Amino acid sequence: MAFSNGGITMIVTVTLNPSVDEEYLLDEIVLGSWSRANSTLRMPGGRGINVALMLTQLGYSAVAMGFLAGFNGEYIRDALRRANVTTNFVHIQGETRTNVYLSLKNPDEGTSIYEKGPLVDDEARKRFLMNYKRMINRASAVVIGGSLPAGMPKETYKELSLMAKEAGLPVYIDAYGSPFLMALETQPRMAKVPDTQIEHLAGRPVDSLEAYVEAAHKVHEMGIPWGVVSYQVYGDVFATSHGTYLAKMTRDKTQAFLFTARDALVTGMVIADAEGMDTEDSIRFSMACAIESSTHVDRNVKGRVSIESYLDKVMLEKLD
Repeated sequence: MAFSNGGITMIVTVTLNPSVDEEYLLDEIVLGSWSRANSTLRMPGGRGINVALMLTQLGYSAVAMGFLAGFNGEYIRDALRRANVTTNFVHIQGETRTNVYLSLKNPDEGTSIYEKGPLVDDEARKRFLMNYKRMINRASAVVIGGSLPAGMPKETYKELSLMAKEAGLPVYIDAYGSPFLMALETQPRMAKVPDTQIEHLAGRPVDSLEAYVEAAHKVHEMGIPWGVVSYQVYGDVFATSHGTYLAKMTRDKTQAFLFTARDALVTGMVIADAEGMDTEDSIRFSMACAIESSTHVDRNVKGRVSIESYLDKVMLEKLD
């Protein structure tokens, strides 16, 4: 489904609880002792923000929306503008959270620490909804991602998805908990299931490939064209109207930074839809985006040519 609005493709990304992400690259973590970082990065973070940055790097127009607060909020706004991402945030009291990522050479051993973030009051929520309604009337698609900040009703993602769908826009969602499950009722274009919800959706322990497939099927059977579930570390299950697929990355030593691989996958799905790719090409392209993003520590993709160089590293198996 190629999409555009008046010939211009503009994607709205929603990150209601953004962060300043501080990432430390270490050889090892020694508990109870000092651990020295080989390098550090500081950058804007949050699922929707990451997607907006990657879309912009690949030549698409993206608008980042949500809430910002304090010094960290000013940093995020300025960094996004320097990266040519249009911003439309509501500024609130408090301080935007800081998240810390500890990245090791073995990506299976990395860890992260998340702060809660500031409280959103009712007046700020109303201002955001007013801005959002105005922006979706000019947009081609909406990406909703991440956690809800304190003060936002659990129905928020459902409400935002309904508003976008009423405006005729495809919605891509990658969120958590009951807000994510409630948003599924609106039948978004794509839903990326968080690891914490796989067992709930599958209705069984997550102890085999069948459980991941069942969770993806459950999402697809709700009327959602793309039900996507992460499988182990380097794979995803895609439930679609053209069948169910297991896609895996060919793992090599250059893949060491997986924190934003799922955001790159969502970015790839949005672009695949914007360009009208078929089912298998969409999967291969989105997985290639994830692979490319995992080869470097920053939150970037290095460009279309670099992504396409990884297409042959995607192993695709049709399961039904």
